[in-house]
Amino acid sequence: MKKVFFCILFCIPVFTFAQTETAAAEEPAEAVSGGTSGAETENPQTPAVPADAVGGLHTDPETASSESGETAAGKLPEERQRELRSVVRQSDNIVYQGEMFIRFALGMSVPLFSHFFKNPDIGRNGYTNNAKLYGVPVGGSAAVDFMYYLEGNWGVGIELALQILQTQANYQSLVAVGARGQYMIRRWPFDIPLSVGLGVAFNSLYIEDTESLLYAGPYIKPDFGFFYNINEKWSVGFNTTFWVVSEFYFSDEKKNQSNFSAFWDITLSARYRF
Repeated sequence: MKKVFFCILFCIPVFTFAQTETAAAEEPAEAVSGGTSGAETENPQTPAVPADAVGGLHTDPETASSESGETAAGKLPEERQRELRSVVRQSDNIVYQGEMFIRFALGMSVPLFSHFFKNPDIGRNGYTNNAKLYGVPVGGSAAVDFMYYLEGNWGVGIELALQILQTQANYQSLVAVGARGQYMIRRWPFDIPLSVGLGVAFNSLYIEDTESLLYAGPYIKPDFGFFYNINEKWSVGFNTTFWVVSEFYFSDEKKNQSNFSAFWDITLSARYRF
């Protein structure tokens, strides 16, 4: 009986101590779990950025649903890309590499003067007023050119120009084909292209009841333009061009006809950006 009594007295403390140790081991886990839950409650996750918000700008809500797949994948719709390019142009005032323009021009041509190298009897020291030579002060002019822009606002391209003038007894046409270099000053929405064209001018002289004469000679053509950008694609403005066209003859009978002539063109122009 004594043995049973002593066993009971010994087991009760051991059992009580075991329960205390178990409770102490479980308490930290519950505290950590409770702390995490509290942190989540106090600091909820930051909501995801909407798929249609890119660079602080949003697409049209009506098209957001149809474009959300592309935007979520990191690709902007083409219309949005054009809008961003336009914003960049307006803010940077630079012409980007790869920009391409085609220009159409139509206007008037004013003959200024001609200089004959071997014939000083024509005018003063070989110079003569082209208005007297041609008989009319104004002719017609048209041009089309294509420009491709490199880095630093510089562009290169090709040009085709036409000029028609009436002389005292005939008509003269001038067709110029050449290369063109250009530097563009951009202050959005305005563009100021400064150009120089170099090439060959085909000069045709039509004389009544006589065979037409054709001569090909070099030309140089400085040009100043001013354009207003209506939108990203189209711009309108004007160009003023100074032509210098040369004719060289080497035979003895035609040496006195060697000359260079100057013309001034004023044209209204429209450009399309690719």
